[in-house]
Amino acid sequence: MGRVADPEDVDDFLSEVEKVSSLIGKLKNDEISVEEFDKLNERKERSEKRKQQEEEQAQLQREKEQADLEVRKAKAQKKVDEIMARKQAKDKAKERYKEYIEGEGGKKGTFVTNNADYAAWDLYCPSDEEDEMIANLTPDGPQFKAMEKDIDDRHRRMKEKLKTATRMKDAGNKAFKAGQYAEAYRLYEAGLDADKRVVELQANAAMASLKIGCPVQAIEHCDQVFRVAEFFLERPDHPLIPKTYQRRACAHQMLKHYKLALSDFERAVALIPDDKELKKQLAKAKVDLEEYNRERELKRQIAKENGMDDEPFAEHEAQAMQKLGQVEKLVRIVRPVKPRKHEEEDGHKADDAESGQKEADVSEEMSEQKEAGRVSAQESTSTSSPAEHSDNRIETVRQACITLQTILKDSEDHRIYFRSCNGLQALSGQFLGQDACIQGAGCKLDVLRTLTVACFNDKNQEELIAVRDVLVAVMNSLRSEDVEEAKEAATLLYTCTSSESCRKAQSAYLRESKPALTALLHMMSSTDPLLQADAVGLFGNCALEKSLRKALLDVEEGRDVINKAVTLLTHSIPAIVESAVNLLTNLCGEASFRQHLAEHPEAVKSLLQTLPPAPKGAPPAGLGSGFALKQKNKKDEPHLGNPKLIAAALAALNNCLLSDKAQSIVVAEGGVPRMVPLLDMPERNVVVRTVQVLARAVRKEPGLDQMLSADGMAKVVASFDRMKALNMSSLAKCSDEDATARTREADSHLEVVEAVVRLLAVCTNMDCQAARQLMAAGGLEMLLSVVGDASASDAAVGNAALSLADSAKEDAVLEKLADLDAVPPLVEVAHKRKGACNKNAGIALARMARNQKCLVRLKELHGIEIIYNYVKM
Repeated sequence: MGRVADPEDVDDFLSEVEKVSSLIGKLKNDEISVEEFDKLNERKERSEKRKQQEEEQAQLQREKEQADLEVRKAKAQKKVDEIMARKQAKDKAKERYKEYIEGEGGKKGTFVTNNADYAAWDLYCPSDEEDEMIANLTPDGPQFKAMEKDIDDRHRRMKEKLKTATRMKDAGNKAFKAGQYAEAYRLYEAGLDADKRVVELQANAAMASLKIGCPVQAIEHCDQVFRVAEFFLERPDHPLIPKTYQRRACAHQMLKHYKLALSDFERAVALIPDDKELKKQLAKAKVDLEEYNRERELKRQIAKENGMDDEPFAEHEAQAMQKLGQVEKLVRIVRPVKPRKHEEEDGHKADDAESGQKEADVSEEMSEQKEAGRVSAQESTSTSSPAEHSDNRIETVRQACITLQTILKDSEDHRIYFRSCNGLQALSGQFLGQDACIQGAGCKLDVLRTLTVACFNDKNQEELIAVRDVLVAVMNSLRSEDVEEAKEAATLLYTCTSSESCRKAQSAYLRESKPALTALLHMMSSTDPLLQADAVGLFGNCALEKSLRKALLDVEEGRDVINKAVTLLTHSIPAIVESAVNLLTNLCGEASFRQHLAEHPEAVKSLLQTLPPAPKGAPPAGLGSGFALKQKNKKDEPHLGNPKLIAAALAALNNCLLSDKAQSIVVAEGGVPRMVPLLDMPERNVVVRTVQVLARAVRKEPGLDQMLSADGMAKVVASFDRMKALNMSSLAKCSDEDATARTREADSHLEVVEAVVRLLAVCTNMDCQAARQLMAAGGLEMLLSVVGDASASDAAVGNAALSLADSAKEDAVLEKLADLDAVPPLVEVAHKRKGACNKNAGIALARMARNQKCLVRLKELHGIEIIYNYVKM
């Protein structure tokens, strides 16, 4: 008799069946895209995997506690057995002694000194005190029961401490999610006071320490994670180990221990090689270490030039060192003069004379009249009026800034050394009005321009924007009545958006300050093209942050930003068009903006117009990128052919095409034939984005017809082969030691593979003609190469197998697959891959079984079992 199913299990099973049926129905009715369906599956798999890991970890903890308890009981039992064995031996000895006394020993009478019986010594037993102790340690004895109670109490206390630690951990996590990092750290510490062996608490405390700016504490907690995982849990491969390496690396970065940070990031990437965020942090750590080493080398060379190093100074370095020395002198000139306290007149004049002499020494390239501008505020009253002295000082600083701009543009070394000798702090002080010798606005424009040039270095950006007062002051300049000041402030802020941390800081401030946000929105409608370009570019980069996109919905002008950006798509200046397209692309990360853009026919049409028209003959040559004001009045759309603009427009269209309405507009406007020729462009990012957009556009049947009419399948396969050759060439140029470059190249090619096979899977699923075109273009061989590539991702292999399965419906294609011996790689995928990969491979094998040649190969490789497992016959 079969086992009766549990009603709860039956209900759960039926519930899952209903969910799957609902998803399949939505997929058929195009209510949900394949990508969203895949994301749902991935999310579900991750959730199940996380639950399974938590259950396994909890089970391991319970088993360990039970094992520890059993070990302690076994040790106690062993000790009791030993004591009982000794008692039995003594009992036997007593018995032998008693027999001896009653027998031969009793006949001899009383022992005397002259007639001692030493044989009785071997039978002697001590007092009965030990016997009493043995009796107490029996399972029924009081001492044994006390010992057993102590073990139970210890175990109970340990469980109570674990419960307390877990409760504190949950409370800390809640506080952490709410952004209350100090409170979260306090709760984590309270949990660790209860039980320091909870590895999750140590890891969370490390993260909270980073958030509150305590890197040393973070490192200590990370070290504890490693100790607990290795020695207490005996799990050196604990899932938290990679994150702990990442957090310790971040702590080392905060302490400027760049070499240690790089080492930890490399260990983390070795454990999780597919984590893109970790790879990005690793690359940044390498840049930080390189800049740190360059900075140290520059300081060493300066010291050598000044005679502080015994190493001889090479002649070819002399000119470079003179430039660095000039940077240092100019920084001393622009450093704000602090007001002096009232001192006695004689002593004060002496100090002023010394200050004036020092200024004359450090600025040989400037005239004595200009150098005289940098003296104390009190001395100025004795030589000239405050207004005259302020003008002199302003001119001195202005000339120094102009010279600095020229030098800093020349070399990255100059910008690094400028930061090293506190140039950023000096210019920031001038901008904040901390110079006691300058009255009024001073020379803000020149200071802003110099800061902009200095911020061509990412590290300089981070240090400048990290100062809250500077960020606030520059943001306030956006609202200045002086158009030039607002323009230079926008340029500086736009320059600083190339660094992720600076971009996030600016986005956070714009989210908090609605006046600054409104001012930036008004700049988008400015008649000054330079100001307009910087404002749109700044807004576009900051719109990458989700929090700012949400903040825009709360501002009246923000809700109209889509319309403003769309009007700029027809601008005559390519840089403004490109910035507007980037802004639209990033805004589409928010569903409401994406929906608004998709329902804006003119916006979609304008994005299509930024792409080169479908060529009648050869495609037009690109006119390059750049901010070409001289083409301002031209009406021949000079931006067409610009790869950066094309890539940005395709990214925006890709977001728009999540909407069915936008798909219909693109197809109706002939967007597919316009995009297919872009597959011939040499730029990899253009090819990838073109393929991604086509994968959404061809979901409408007219769109697929347009692609097939334009011989799109052949162009897709040709672009794949070209990108593969480019990848092989790039890898050959990379040295074996340059692991980062090789990884970056491999990731870029993987993106191409995933995009291409996804498009082919969509096409072959919709129309059998696509499969025939694919076969004619050599696409079957390409798909089989992806299926057999061990380095390809599961997504790429799964889509390749799905495309082969749909193509195998055609008899001619099936014959070709039999000739290509497609069975072995699919069987290997079914055995070694998981999830959709092996299921799609099983479907492909089932359809190929219609061919006799394929069926024979299936039997040879035991593929029939695969079909049975994954396909309902």
